[in-house]
Amino acid sequence: MSISLDVLSSNLSLLKHKNEAIRTNAAIEIRDFINLKAQEMTGDLFSQFFREICRRIGELVISPDINEKLGAICAINELIEINCDDNTNKILRFAGFLRLLLENHIDVVILAASKVLGHLARAGGVMTADLVEAEAKKSIEKLKDCKNGDSHRYAYILVVKELAINAPTLFYVYVKDFLDVMWDALKDSKINIREATVEALGACLAIISERDVKVRNQWYSLIFDGARQQLKSNSSTDNIHGNLLVIGKLLECPPGNYFTEKYFQVSETITQHKDHKDRLIKRTVVELIPKLARLDQYNFIAIHNLSETSLKHIINMIKQAPTEDKSVGYSSLCEIIQILGKNDVTLNQELKNIIQILFDGLPKKFTESK
Repeated sequence: MSISLDVLSSNLSLLKHKNEAIRTNAAIEIRDFINLKAQEMTGDLFSQFFREICRRIGELVISPDINEKLGAICAINELIEINCDDNTNKILRFAGFLRLLLENHIDVVILAASKVLGHLARAGGVMTADLVEAEAKKSIEKLKDCKNGDSHRYAYILVVKELAINAPTLFYVYVKDFLDVMWDALKDSKINIREATVEALGACLAIISERDVKVRNQWYSLIFDGARQQLKSNSSTDNIHGNLLVIGKLLECPPGNYFTEKYFQVSETITQHKDHKDRLIKRTVVELIPKLARLDQYNFIAIHNLSETSLKHIINMIKQAPTEDKSVGYSSLCEIIQILGKNDVTLNQELKNIIQILFDGLPKKFTESK
C-alpha cells in the first residue's frame, strides 16, 4: 500500500498549490488513481488505503493555510462519488470535514465548502435524508442567534441555499422555517450576506414553483407582504436594499397571475425608492425596472406613465451617476428597449436622448473626428 501512497504523494502536495486549476487537476488525478486501485485491491486493503487518503485530506482541512483548505475541498468534491464498501462512513467523514471548514471565517473557504456540502447531499444515497435533516435544522436554528456581520451567518445561509438546490424534495419541509429567520439576515450590514440570503430564497422559490397554483400563491403572498412590511418600517439602508432584492427575486418566478394582479403594489414598492440618497439602493431600483417591464408590458406603459418616468429616471441616472454605476443604467436601458420594442411611444419620444447618452458612453477614440 505504501507504493500506492507514494504515487499519490505528488498530487496530494499539489492540492496545496495557490493556483485553483492546479488544485482541481490534482484532485481529479487522485480520484482517477483511487478508482484504478479499487479494481486492483481487495475490499479490506482498499478500505485501509482509502482511510489513509482521507486522513491526509483531514490534515489539509485543519491547516491554517487557505490554499490547503481549498485543496481539501477540491479533493472531497472529487471523492464523494467514489464507490467503496463503507460508503456510510465515507459520507459521515466528509460531512465532518465540511462542517469544520464551514466554521472558518474566510468567505472563499465557506463558499467552496457549502457547494461541496450540496454535492454531498445530492449524492449521499441512503444517508441523504439524515444529512439534509441535520444540516437544515442546525443552520436554521443557528441563524436565530447570529449577530450582524457574523461570518457564521454567511455559512448557514449558504448551507440552506445548497440544500434547497441539491435536495429540494427533502428541504421543502424547512422552507417556512427559513423564511421565518431570513428577515434579520436581509438587514445585515454585509452585502454578501444579504445577497446570499436572497440567493437562498431563490432556491426556496424554485421548490415552491413546483407546487400547485393555490399553494404557490400563498407562499408568494407571505414573502411579498413580509418584504413590503419591512420596507414600510423605519428601515435602515441595508434593510431597504435586502428587501428590494427580495422583490426582484419574486419577479423572477415563473409567469403567473399573482404578481400581474399585484402590479400596482409591486411597481409602487420599487419606484418609491428611486430617489433614495444611497447609491446602492438607486442602482438596485434601476436594475429592477426591466423586471417590471417584463412582468407586464401593458401595465408598465399604462400605469401612471411608468414607462415614461422609468426611462427618464434611467437616462438621468446614466448622466449623473459615477462612472462605476453607469453600466447598470446602460444595461437596464438596453433591456427595456428589447422588451418594449419600437411600438412604445415613450421610447420614440426619448430616442434622441437615448442616442445621445449612448454616444456619450462610447470611448473617445470612437467619437473623435479624424
